[in-house]
Amino acid sequence: MFYHEYERSGVMDWLEYMNASLDYIEENLSIKVDYERIAAKALCSSYNFQRMLLLHRKRASQE
Repeated sequence: MFYHEYERSGVMDWLEYMNASLDYIEENLSIKVDYERIAAKALCSSYNFQRMLLLHRKRASQE
């Protein structure tokens, strides 16, 4: 799914969008990952997705 598919759904919150993008990464480990496509699943720019992923990793390592 791309950004426009989630754009106005109002069904998912930020964490669900982030999880959708992480699921996409896990499902496609055997191919080159496209940051734009992953970011679209998280409803953000590639730059902001990478920042959110770093924050997510830091938080997960603290638990």
